[in-house]
Order: sequence, then C-alpha cells, then structure tokens
Amino acid sequence: MTMTRSQNLIGQVMGAYVLERVLGYGGTSAVFLARQAEPEREVAIKVFQTRNGPDGQMTQDFYQRFLQEAESASKLDHPNILPVYSYGQQDGRPYIVMPYMPGGTLSDYIEAHGALSLQEAIWYIEQMASALDYAHEQGCVHCDVKPANILLDSDGQIRLSDFGMVRVSHDSMEE
Repeated sequence: MTMTRSQNLIGQVMGAYVLERVLGYGGTSAVFLARQAEPEREVAIKVFQTRNGPDGQMTQDFYQRFLQEAESASKLDHPNILPVYSYGQQDGRPYIVMPYMPGGTLSDYIEAHGALSLQEAIWYIEQMASALDYAHEQGCVHCDVKPANILLDSDGQIRLSDFGMVRVSHDSMEE
C-alpha cells in the first residue's frame, strides 16, 4: 500500500465521518483521523485497502478477516479494549470507527521515551492482563498482541486494538 493510495482518501466521507489525515498503516488497512459532525468528535477510522495484483482470493481473505475484526471487537466491552463505535462500507471499502487515542501506540511511546521503567511495565501489564482475561472469557483469543496494537489515551490508560488476528469460540460469543 502506498502513501498516495491512502492520501487520496483525505477529505472523503465514510458514513458520517470526514477523513482528515492518515494516522498509520496496518498490513491491509490505513487508519485515519476523522471528524464526526454529530456528536461532534474526533474518531479513528480503519479503512480496508484492497491490494493490487492477481490474487483475488487473498484480497477476499483479508476482507473477511477485516469484517471478523469489526464483528468480534464490537461485542467486547472492557475499559482496556478499544471499543468499536460502528462499522460499515462506503463505495465498496469496509471501515471500522473507533475512538481516537491521542497518546498513540505503546510502540511510539517506547520509541520516544526509551525502555519502560519497572513501574510503567507493571502498570501496562496489569491493564493488558485484564483486557486479555476478559476477551478470553468472551471466547476471543487475540493473536497479535504487540506494542503497536496497544493504544494509549491521554491519561496513560491502554486500549488493546486490532482484533484482526483473533480466534473466536462461537459458543462463547453468542448471546
């Protein structure tokens, strides 16, 4: 995925949101800062990016995983798991709407501040353990826990994101 490919979406409307700038990239998506009119707020929108090339099945598999992420994450309600506000499709592009996390990723934080102190590490591990314990109780096993998938709010609280690599026990998730 190239920068230009995602940049051309700036100013576009996805559902009730206007894409303002690129925040980052994943393997199959770009994440944008966007503005919602009502209620007025900044949000993050993860937009699935189709890949160029002959392998239509690969694109379809990534697309299905993207929808699985949206569906799985939307059912999880925990203070240390990034909530999904909504998800949908616009002009054939699926997207997921989440809160904007101004603290960036734990990876960004470590790069800017160096290694975590023991107290910081304990603080983040306790929050992650709580999030993962809850997800497991709900039948979700997050398969890609890493600092780039741990987001920070302005108070240093963490939110686990990117449930694209998740195993779901359907018996546990059904209500």
